Order: sequence, then structure tokens, then C-alpha cells
Amino acid sequence: MRDGIPVLVRLPEINYIDDKANKPVRINQHTDAQRKYTYDRDSHIDKLDKALDAAQKNGWTVLDMQQDWIVIYPAN
Repeated sequence: MRDGIPVLVRLPEINYIDDKANKPVRINQHTDAQRKYTYDRDSHIDKLDKALDAAQKNGWTVLDMQQDWIVIYPAN
């Protein structure tokens, strides 16, 4: 509370480390558009035009990590 008003305060601490063993856990929780950015043809950060064209041309599978993770790594 600040001056009687509830406020959201970010502490100077790391919430999580999104690397190594923790990376699959974070990927499983949020798809790219929710977690960071959407990387596709219309992205304002990085466009995947060449990669998506190559995927279609070469028959590569393009997937959504949140939707398809369980297919790649099914639970036992």
C-alpha cells in the first residue's frame, strides 16, 4: 500500500531462470505470444518469412510449443 492505494511492486530479484532444466517448464506454461513475442510473418520483433517458406517447401513441421509439447514429450 502506498498512500492507502494498493500497488504492484517488483522486487529486485530474479523470478525464475528461463534456461537449462527450467526452460522446458517455462515453455510448457506459456506459448510464445503470451510469454514473450510471437515469431511469425507479422512479428514486430523478428520475422520468420524465410524459415516458414523453407518449412513449407521442405515438409518441415512447424509447431506451437504450448500446444504441441505434450506430443513431443508425452507424460509417462
